[in-house]
Amino acid sequence: MLETTTRLLRVQGYNGTGLNQIIKESGTPKGSLYYHFPGGKEQLAAEAISAAAHMMAGRIQQAFDATSTAREAAQLILEVSAQELEETDFQCGCPVATVALEVATTEGAVRVACQQAFTGAQEVLDKNLRRYGFSEEQAKELSEFMITAYEGALLLSRARRDTSPLLNLRHALPRLFS
Repeated sequence: MLETTTRLLRVQGYNGTGLNQIIKESGTPKGSLYYHFPGGKEQLAAEAISAAAHMMAGRIQQAFDATSTAREAAQLILEVSAQELEETDFQCGCPVATVALEVATTEGAVRVACQQAFTGAQEVLDKNLRRYGFSEEQAKELSEFMITAYEGALLLSRARRDTSPLLNLRHALPRLFS
């Protein structure tokens, strides 16, 4: 159910994803939903966002582990994102952003999960940037900028159905590492 919910939230958002669709596409009996997620859709969505956040943080860490500089890691993250957008016909962007935009004005568990997802991604970036010699302040500022630029480029790429904003950022962002 979590995998199905994560996928549907990523493509359709929170409001566009219904419990009946999750149950049908996951092949899970309806009774299992409320057994495992007594808080219903909000709890299921919050846990799916948390799972997506874990995946996101892992992908960021993998990029740093697979490269020898922060610049190369940033470029790899952007290249993989552009490739994934094209492979999914621009359906799958950030697994958190689609939902975060919808729930930004709410006070529920889903908004909190989105906030924590972005915080977690920034913490992974911070840690790795400090590893490459950036001060704590520089790493914090740069990681926040990286997430902001990445999400903006991803949004433009999806809206235009063109990966050039992500690929252009691939060239512009690393200049900050000089």
